[in-house]
Amino acid sequence: MNMVRRGFLLCVLVLVGSLLATQAADAATFYVRTDGNNENSCNTALTDSAATAKLTINNAVTCLAAGDTLRVKSGTYAEALLDPLPSGLTANQPTTIEGYPAPNWPVLRPTTSTFGGIVKFIGSRSNIRIRNIVIDGSAHGTSPNLSSAVVAAPTGGIAGFTLENCELIGRTNVTDTGSAVNVGPLTVATVRNCSIHGWRSSDSNPGAH
Repeated sequence: MNMVRRGFLLCVLVLVGSLLATQAADAATFYVRTDGNNENSCNTALTDSAATAKLTINNAVTCLAAGDTLRVKSGTYAEALLDPLPSGLTANQPTTIEGYPAPNWPVLRPTTSTFGGIVKFIGSRSNIRIRNIVIDGSAHGTSPNLSSAVVAAPTGGIAGFTLENCELIGRTNVTDTGSAVNVGPLTVATVRNCSIHGWRSSDSNPGAH
C-alpha cells in the first residue's frame, strides 16, 4: 500500500511540475512602440519592429495573459491605464509592463483621465510588476480627476505588487495634487529604486501612502 501511495504521489508531483513548466514556457512577450500600429495582431506584436509592434499600451495590454510581459519602447505615450494587467502566475513570474531600452525609459504622460489616476487597478490582482518607466502627471493641467500616478488600492488588494526603476512626476499648479503612489491596506507592495517628485503633499494626500 505504501508503495502504491508513493507511486501516486510521484505521479502527481511529475504532473504538477509539467504543468508549471508548460505555463512558464507559454509566457509571451509583446511589444509597443510609438512607430507601431494597433492594426497589428497580438501574434504579430510578439516581434519587436515598427512593422509588427502595437502603437498604444491600452491596445497592447489586451494581448496579455497571466505571466506575460509587455515591453514598451522609449517615447511618450499620452495614455492613462485602467485595470491594465491580468494577475501573474507566481511571484517569480508576474505579469509585467517594462520599458526599454535602458536608460531611455518610456514616458506615460496623459493630458486627462476620468478615473483618478494615471495607472489604476480597481479589481483584485496578484503578482503584478511595473518597471523601467516614467509616469508623468505634470501635463494634465488642473483636471481634478488625475489625482495619483499609481493607484494600487482595489477592494481586495493586490497580493504582490512591484514598482521599480520608475520616475513619478506630479503637478504643482493645483491645490490638491493627490499622491504619487496610493497603495490600499490589502495590497502587498514593493517600491524599489523609484524617484518621486513634483507632488504637493498634504495631510490627506502625501507623496506616497
